Amino acid sequence: MVEPGSSLSSVYFCIMKVVVALLVLCVAAINGAGGQSFFGSEPSDDYYRRNDVFDCPSRYYPPVPFLNAFSADNAPAVAGGVRAFDGEYQHMVAIGWEFNDGIKYLCGGSIIHSKFILTAAHCSLPVNGISPTTIRAGDTDLSSEENDYLAQQRTILRIVRHSLHRHSRSYNDIALIELEQDLLFNLQVSSACIWLETYIPSEPLQIVGFGEMKLADGPSMTLQRGHVDHHPIDDCDKRLTTRRRIPDGLLESQFCASHETMDTCQGDSGGPIEVRKIDMFSREIALIVGITSFGTACGSGSIGVYTKISPYVEWIETTTNQSFSYEKCASRIEFSEFKPHGIIELTSDKSLPYFHLLRNRSNNQEFDCIGTLIDDQFVVTSALCATHKAGAPKFIYIADHEEYVEIAEWIPHPQYQKDTQANNIALLRLSKFLKRGLKPTCLATQEQSKENLAVSFMLNSFVTENGLRKFAYFKRTFWPEDKQCSANLNEICKRSTLPVIPTICKVTNGAPILKDSPEGIPLLYGIIDAEGSKCDGELRGTLIEPYMKWIRSVLQEYLRKEVLIFV
Repeated sequence: MVEPGSSLSSVYFCIMKVVVALLVLCVAAINGAGGQSFFGSEPSDDYYRRNDVFDCPSRYYPPVPFLNAFSADNAPAVAGGVRAFDGEYQHMVAIGWEFNDGIKYLCGGSIIHSKFILTAAHCSLPVNGISPTTIRAGDTDLSSEENDYLAQQRTILRIVRHSLHRHSRSYNDIALIELEQDLLFNLQVSSACIWLETYIPSEPLQIVGFGEMKLADGPSMTLQRGHVDHHPIDDCDKRLTTRRRIPDGLLESQFCASHETMDTCQGDSGGPIEVRKIDMFSREIALIVGITSFGTACGSGSIGVYTKISPYVEWIETTTNQSFSYEKCASRIEFSEFKPHGIIELTSDKSLPYFHLLRNRSNNQEFDCIGTLIDDQFVVTSALCATHKAGAPKFIYIADHEEYVEIAEWIPHPQYQKDTQANNIALLRLSKFLKRGLKPTCLATQEQSKENLAVSFMLNSFVTENGLRKFAYFKRTFWPEDKQCSANLNEICKRSTLPVIPTICKVTNGAPILKDSPEGIPLLYGIIDAEGSKCDGELRGTLIEPYMKWIRSVLQEYLRKEVLIFV
């Protein structure tokens, strides 16, 4: 028999169980969305019993037995070039005029979106009263039916010339072709991106087209490719034989390129002049720098003139209603070749001892500084981070685990002076202790620092995946070039060319410069100075080894204090 009020007690008891469960869930959410937190208020049992504060290899990486460690008129086709094959220039299209005796392809263009082709404005001119009506993509041999199953033919819906273009002039020679039906992207047909920088790349530029291989020799039926170099515009202006179409000379929206044996030629008009760069996933992306416009008669010593794309980006985006930022454009490209440049994304399936340093828990998008865990309670970073104009960071943030740990103390090197690079190193003592899941990075000894090992460094980027924008860490490993850059005492300078898309990635103050030991143990070799470093150029930072004695003294002094407290 149930006594009066007992049912109410049962209900109350059930409610309290639910409340307790919710509180547990809330605490777990606060500590970290990934489950239990990595840090706790109590040190490990042996933390204060260590004989050596530099026991990282044996403490965190014990050996595992039995396992191995580890135009038309005077419009420049690629003369002097070589054959391009299927898939090499997925964005290249031929623009066709339909005559009674068939289609004639007299211009080229570049796919920049499944619906839009970028070309020269003068390619919209009627030929014998007939305007261009079609484009062909994915075909590198217009005379053969062998690979026609790879090709896609599309009808032109409209051609939008730039509003300032006049057919009597060669200025603003740029147009967009809108297609009636979207192209289907695959291994043979895909889009290119646009070079957004105001300068012309210093490396050789690639040219491609179906134009004449020799002057007055007729168009090539096979796609030809070549390379040219940026040519000084003043000298180019002097060498142009006719000025009727450029009465004001060459403008900032134009540039020249040349080569001793290669050039664009008649029939290449509208086609791309480009560079190839990699994105953060090591995919090679074609970046259209210019559009083939006109030039001197193609042959030995000839010069081509191109419409520079960057001044027209806003017009392109407005006309297409699309963003052509590097990040957005690269995210639309599904089929591209991978290049082995040693960049890997540091995914969240394996938590890493590299943390954001934040001033405010409510803003985890600051990303001004990064620190590296070297001990259960200590992090190494740049002393510059402590003197930031917005104030020193107060938390470390483990991004893939959504966990915050308060910084208890900043310990900059005693000889560091604000806003200088000398002695630019600091230790952070955390308010909690490492308890599970993470392995600190060990410090490279003097011998290990001198060994000729590959160097890795962290870089970061915002990337778009499945329509979502996220912040991601990457690691790039490389063998430094023989010709090294100069560095001051206790500083690092390594040089390695990385053909990465401009501005798509960055390096961050305090981020680690690493070497791997033969046993596969990550070794902290240095920390990055973002002021002098670039993803695609020199890597500068502070060398760790000269500061080992100072780091040891700080850790030992702190451990002695704590031992006295706990005795």
